[in-house]
Parts: sequence; C-alpha cells; structure tokens
Amino acid sequence: MRNASVTVVRGRAVSSTRIRSYIDDRKLSRAARLLTRPFFFDADIVRGEGVGRTLDFPTANARLSDPHKLVPPGGVYAVRVRLDNLTHAGMMNIGRAPTVRRDGGRTIEIHLFDFTGELYGRRMRINCLKFIREEKKFSDRAALRSQLEKDREAVRLIMEKKY
Repeated sequence: MRNASVTVVRGRAVSSTRIRSYIDDRKLSRAARLLTRPFFFDADIVRGEGVGRTLDFPTANARLSDPHKLVPPGGVYAVRVRLDNLTHAGMMNIGRAPTVRRDGGRTIEIHLFDFTGELYGRRMRINCLKFIREEKKFSDRAALRSQLEKDREAVRLIMEKKY
C-alpha cells in the first residue's frame, strides 16, 4: 500500500473542506495560502439593468456557467479580473443590490477600474482577493454612490500594498 502525499501548511493538513470553510468565512487570504493562488471562478458577462452606469460605476454582470460553483458569500470584495490576456483591478458585489433592485435576486457584479470597452458575451476569471464589507441598503442612490467611491479607494489602497 502506498502512502498518499498530504500537503501541510502551518502544521495542519490542507483539505478542500478547510478551503471551503475559509471562503465561506470570507478569509480569502487564508484560502489563497492553501491553494497557493487566489481563489477564483469563471463567469460569462451578461446584460444587466444598467443601474451601475447611472451611478458612474458601470458593472459587468457575471453569470456562472456552473450553478454549483463555490463563490464567496454576499458582500463587496477586492478582485483582480483576467479578461483575454489582460488583468484588471476592480471590486465585486455579490448580493441582492437592495438599494436599486426590488426583485431580490442574487447577482454578481464587477466594476473594473480604468476599463473602457464592451464586455457582453465575454468570459472572465475573477480572482477574489479580499472582503471589504457587507452588502447593505442605503437611503438613496447618492448615499450608495458615496459608499462606492469609498469602496473603490479602499480597494485601490489594497492593490497598491499587496497585489
């Protein structure tokens, strides 16, 4: 009988259960340490309602090709997106967008920094780097836009320091 090789990090065996637990707990840097790379998922870009554009934060609406694919829980995240052969920094919201949407359906939206161009019908790889904050409902769109500006600045600082 052959002994299976077990990877150990900081004295504990690496397991898919442990990695999933870290992702579910939004501990993305810990998951990345075990994976030896950032946690990622691939998605197709589909048309949304265009609300982000009205806030000066256009988003790529991501649709998973595999509905069973693990994604982090709802909230705002710092991400690095691979599109074609280029990488872009950005921020992602996973959730129900309660300030602007009434239907309550869960969406995955990514705002890419310093990007212009058409994304519909393309595929992107979303590397999840850091949890920023919980999703919440704001009093109005102006308050949401103000928070998005703060989120963008926080993500830019994260990218400058670490990624």
